[in-house]
Amino acid sequence: MDKFTSGRDSIFLIAKIRKFTPTMMKVSSKPLSGRSWEVCELMAQTGSFHARILTKFERQSFFLQVKELRLPARIHGRCTAKARLIESSETSFKYEVKISRHCYGIFFFSTLKYENFNEAEQLSDFYKGQVKKIWKKF
Repeated sequence: MDKFTSGRDSIFLIAKIRKFTPTMMKVSSKPLSGRSWEVCELMAQTGSFHARILTKFERQSFFLQVKELRLPARIHGRCTAKARLIESSETSFKYEVKISRHCYGIFFFSTLKYENFNEAEQLSDFYKGQVKKIWKKF
């Protein structure tokens, strides 16, 4: 398998969805190598996947902004991330995402309807497939 320039085999950092409610999602990560961008990406993926599930995969979710990001020096190995939905509208979502009391941030996402039927079917199926790999209850 080709590696991305990051050195990882996959862009997805969530290994398992451990708990899901309409206002919260808790995940276990794949092993992290201690790079700060991996921690930030894991936190963003946790919020983004929650938003995708809430919108029934009918909308594309994308990262808008991070606020109050606090990262520890390094996180090695597996960890748990928890995204708590603070506010939402039909198209926007605000999450507090925590890995520990010393590692947290406020993440903002927006969603858009897919532009055409082929894009909707392809991307919706792709993200559903990713969630099926990491969540037994899906």
